[in-house]
Amino acid sequence: MKLRSMARIALLATTAALAAPLVADDEMPPLPLYMLEQRGTLTRIDVARRMVWIDRKPYKVTDETHAYIGARRLDDLRKLPRGGSVAYMPGTGGALTSLWAEQAAPESPGRRRK
Repeated sequence: MKLRSMARIALLATTAALAAPLVADDEMPPLPLYMLEQRGTLTRIDVARRMVWIDRKPYKVTDETHAYIGARRLDDLRKLPRGGSVAYMPGTGGALTSLWAEQAAPESPGRRRK
């Protein structure tokens, strides 16, 4: 009986130790990047509707979506690199759980106001 209790405690301790790295602050993605389920090409962005198309499939970017460019939290969808490679994890109802792009979109070469 004691052996079974000790085994259960050891299992819980191991689970807690492995789950701790999944908790992250605002500067790091919430999951290690290799755990993101899929990779694809960002084909379209609709900033007004907070939608992105990855490999021509639409996904909603919600307030619960963990979105990053490199190690920085994404605050504007216009910073995503259209045509660039992204890693993502789809959630329920067409929303994204996680979205990660390695680099931001290059700045527009258009004219700037002085």
